Amino acid sequence: MTKRRYPIPTRKTVPRHEYAPAPRRRVRTNPVAIGAITFLALLAVGLAAAPLLTYHDPLAMAPDARLLPPGPQHLAGTDLFGRDVLSRLLYGGRRTLGIAVLAVLIAGVPGTALGLIAGYYGRWVDRLISWLVDVMLSFPSILLALTLVAALGPGTANVVLAVSVATIPNYTRLVRGQVLSARRQPYVRAAVTVGATNTRILLRHILPNVFSPILVLATLDLGWAILNASALSFLGLGVQPPAPEWGLMLNEGRAYLRTAPWVITAPGLAIAATVLAVNLLGDAWRDVTDPLRKR
Repeated sequence: MTKRRYPIPTRKTVPRHEYAPAPRRRVRTNPVAIGAITFLALLAVGLAAAPLLTYHDPLAMAPDARLLPPGPQHLAGTDLFGRDVLSRLLYGGRRTLGIAVLAVLIAGVPGTALGLIAGYYGRWVDRLISWLVDVMLSFPSILLALTLVAALGPGTANVVLAVSVATIPNYTRLVRGQVLSARRQPYVRAAVTVGATNTRILLRHILPNVFSPILVLATLDLGWAILNASALSFLGLGVQPPAPEWGLMLNEGRAYLRTAPWVITAPGLAIAATVLAVNLLGDAWRDVTDPLRKR
């Protein structure tokens, strides 16, 4: 009697609805994700090559060239002090995005650590950390950042610290929920059985499996960090003049909204387009890393 042979399931034999497309394929077939990545890549190249794209000094004042409309000499016009708007936009983008990236990185490390500890150890540690997170989440992030900057004083370093502290609870709450689910998985129980230490279990087994949601949250929080940093500078508590920064440029140009709208339009569009692209990229990355999502 011969044994009956069954074909080995492969990508060709499995129906299309039985498997999810590869992450790279999902990104390539998502025009929104491609558009967001392209815009952010061009923005990064433009900010890095700011000295090559404009020969104007962002701090140089020209009283005889105040509030000039866009033209051949000044592609985006000039502001109330005669400074080139395009050069201030490029150099200010470096400062705005630098503050946002630093704030997200600084917030992600302690927020992830607190979430790992609260979700894994539980009991009174979890109750204490959860209580602190609930207290911080009871205040809007911009209000908490505004309070911290008002207490510490204006400045770039204080803005980074304030925005990062206001963002820490988001990571703690997310990671805690992921760890509560991951610690019941068989691979964690197997690590406990063989005598692995708690630190090794957290760093080698749990953290890699909850890293994707953290990366998605960091991408989405980058947009909020840009808005919060710009809002603090707009209120006069962030970057101080004459340094270029998108929020500060909005504050300087709001008095000339009718007579010279290009002064406030350039930084406003830059903030809106960058935040939109970051949010679209975060949504696309969330779709890519979702193992349950199928075509």
